[in-house]
Amino acid sequence: MDNEFLSMLLLNSMRVKTLNLRKYMYDYRHSPKGHKTNYKARWKYNNMNFGENDYMFDIVYDEYMAQTHCECCGIPFSLTSGKSLDHDHNIKDKYNIRGVVCCSCNHRRYDKEWKNPLNERHIFYNKTGKLYDFKIHVDGERVVSKYFKTLKEAKDYRDKFIQENQWIYT
Repeated sequence: MDNEFLSMLLLNSMRVKTLNLRKYMYDYRHSPKGHKTNYKARWKYNNMNFGENDYMFDIVYDEYMAQTHCECCGIPFSLTSGKSLDHDHNIKDKYNIRGVVCCSCNHRRYDKEWKNPLNERHIFYNKTGKLYDFKIHVDGERVVSKYFKTLKEAKDYRDKFIQENQWIYT
């Protein structure tokens, strides 16, 4: 066999391997495991922390995928109002996820100084009013919105409310 024929065989073999690899990568990215891995890589790149050894990632991912409405304003997610995984940019070394919100609320939280120093779910602190706001929306409807002077009062009410209304997370 001459060198030209061998190089053509080698080149053809490389093309087949490249096509097979591309198909494999495409199939993997579109599989449930590949989709989950892609989200994890993207979120970690954006400094989202899921706790020590990423123990909370599976819970956050499942909740993110199941969420149909913004936790802040209650509007349904769509192509024009996409989902965002909101997190506290000031916390880098421990769990910093605040919730699943629309892009608009994600930006508005920053602009209006909605800040929760303890990163509590469904509880937001408004520096302007110096109040803690506990609120939950389900299917675009506000289920509860209540203001408290202290974080402890808000947390106690939230825990009791969620315990009594477990249907919200089903």
